[in-house]
Amino acid sequence: MSYHVELNTVRALIDRLPQDETIGSPALQVRGAFNAAEVELSKLVDIQLNPDDMASEKANAIRLEAQRTKFQDVLKAAASRAAKAVSDLRSAQLARQTEAANLKESEHASEIRSVYRGLSNADKLSFMQQAIDGNDSQVIAALTNPATSPLLTGLSGQQMAHYRAHYIDKFSTTDTSYVDAIQVVSETLVGAVSHI
Repeated sequence: MSYHVELNTVRALIDRLPQDETIGSPALQVRGAFNAAEVELSKLVDIQLNPDDMASEKANAIRLEAQRTKFQDVLKAAASRAAKAVSDLRSAQLARQTEAANLKESEHASEIRSVYRGLSNADKLSFMQQAIDGNDSQVIAALTNPATSPLLTGLSGQQMAHYRAHYIDKFSTTDTSYVDAIQVVSETLVGAVSHI
């Protein structure tokens, strides 16, 4: 069973997750899902090492395969739970950052776009950098609002997204190590599932 190594790695990673015991916390949910997979694995090993002497070889093989399938399903569910936890945490993180960045268009948005379009390329770069460095949310909102056509801003869609993300990243107050730790668990679980 080659997945023993991956599962031991996952167990070590889970043991290093922050001790967030809040009901419903992502770390607690991932731990619980993985614990269920470990229980099914121990049943699988028990069936493999201790076949039923009263049953036929075929019956023991069927029993072993049924437990292997159950273990695989529970392990896949644990991997899925971990991936969802990462996705949910990253989305919440981005929402908090976006809210902190206060990117709401003002009544001057069209004027800001008009001034920007009239600048030379060198001045446009300087203008954006000054807006980002100066935390000028009105300028950033006017020029990077995803609902605004790039034709109105003088920026490409890719540039709009880049500047918006760069500005929002400045407002990251969340320690990403928690999310990163769960992501490593998720990726390792996916690797274990692929080896079953």
